[in-house]
Amino acid sequence: MVNSQFRSSVIEIKSPAINEEVEKNITFRWTYEVRKKLVLKILNNKGTEVYSAEAEKNEYVFKETLNPGLYYWKLEYREEMLFVGKFRVK
Repeated sequence: MVNSQFRSSVIEIKSPAINEEVEKNITFRWTYEVRKKLVLKILNNKGTEVYSAEAEKNEYVFKETLNPGLYYWKLEYREEMLFVGKFRVK
């Protein structure tokens, strides 16, 4: 499901790239033709949601600390999944 789009609307992911290694202040960026509030969710490698926030723009800066490891992130609109990606924390 990683790097998949789930709606007919086009969403382009700018960052983080699939499997990108990140440290602090992760910047999630995307281009989405519909100007609506999206929900950004971060899940750990076991699929447990560890963070959720509304993003009013096509960018969200995550300033919290995550333990090193593999994580997945999703963009949703009204509980409909738009995108799934993954990244690694050093």
